[in-house]
Amino acid sequence: MIHNLLFRIAFALFIFYLSFSELRAQLSVNVKREFISYQELDAVNKPPQGATIFFGSSSIRMWDNLEDYFPQEKIVKRGFGGATLTDLQWITINLILDYKPEKIVIYAGENDVAFFPDLKPEQIASRVLELVDLIREASPETSVLFLSCKPSPLRWNLAERMIDTNRLIFSSLANYANVFFINVWDILLDEKGNPKSDYYLPDGLHLNDSGYQKWQNEINKYLKN
Repeated sequence: MIHNLLFRIAFALFIFYLSFSELRAQLSVNVKREFISYQELDAVNKPPQGATIFFGSSSIRMWDNLEDYFPQEKIVKRGFGGATLTDLQWITINLILDYKPEKIVIYAGENDVAFFPDLKPEQIASRVLELVDLIREASPETSVLFLSCKPSPLRWNLAERMIDTNRLIFSSLANYANVFFINVWDILLDEKGNPKSDYYLPDGLHLNDSGYQKWQNEINKYLKN
């Protein structure tokens, strides 16, 4: 009986490893390259345990001088250009949880809306829950701060899907202890309800310093809790 139990456990672990190996094979070239670069960086200069991890797609990667925005925190920045929620699930298992973070600030989901037009908001919200569950199961004491999709001039045609996605993520996370949904949509709109160009780089997609200052103000409300 014990032998059979050990076999079932070993087989389950093998299937788990295989599924994530297959997922890794699907990562974009850019995400793979950045993942490897972070591994190499960690080998030379191991990040502190118990830090605040800023984790997600290019809006995290391109946040220059992030440490200066949150001087009260021990910051580790891990952004991946073009990353989707499934990318970040694999990276969480294989990188982020090794840091044993006290807090994780996540920006993800916008690329899922943009890259997969047939993906429903309900499916994207489900992927967010899968990511959060991975973190909570492995590290239940870690606080998770999940940022909403942001508006942007370049992707304004996707606004309705992003609003629906934000709404569903908010309601899905509402009952989680120590998990917080941060609305960074409304704070980047002008008086007419459109993305305020003052907050964006010329590409119309990524934030400039003024936009990140808006994020800083919202995130600090939760980091201080």
